[in-house]
Amino acid sequence: MNNLRVIFASASLVLVLAGGAAAVSAQEIDAVRPRTTGRGDGAFTRLGDEFLDHVLSTRPHVATRAGIHTHDDRLLPVTQSSLAADAAWFRAFRADLAALPRASLSFERALEYDLLTARIERELLDLETIRPYETNPNTYLDLIAGGIQSLIQREFSSPCRRMTSTTRR
Repeated sequence: MNNLRVIFASASLVLVLAGGAAAVSAQEIDAVRPRTTGRGDGAFTRLGDEFLDHVLSTRPHVATRAGIHTHDDRLLPVTQSSLAADAAWFRAFRADLAALPRASLSFERALEYDLLTARIERELLDLETIRPYETNPNTYLDLIAGGIQSLIQREFSSPCRRMTSTTRR
């Protein structure tokens, strides 16, 4: 039964992080997870920070939606060279992540390692195979309209400042 709770809690955590909803509380997840620190946890945390820094700086519209407003006035151009640079960064980051043994991580970080690995593979699939900027015009709609909508709708600063960021973006 306890193994079933671990599997359910892990699956629920994956669903939550992937954007879905799960009917499990944080207390239930905490109750089934061991509380240990792996020797690789510090290195993994640094890699996770590097990943977030890259994604949020190269996708300012995503940062705005996440409530991080340091790049509200930016919208990076989508060009072949910017997409190629992004793919190169993800390939290099995948190699850095693979160099960190999963077995050296605590239970919590090992789950996050799996999620981060899957996210990197998804990004590379998009950039190298699916290529939505070449095949799906709606990708631009999400980039532009979504980036502007999040600035206008959310009341995180004065309307004047949000409009200034919107016109600069």
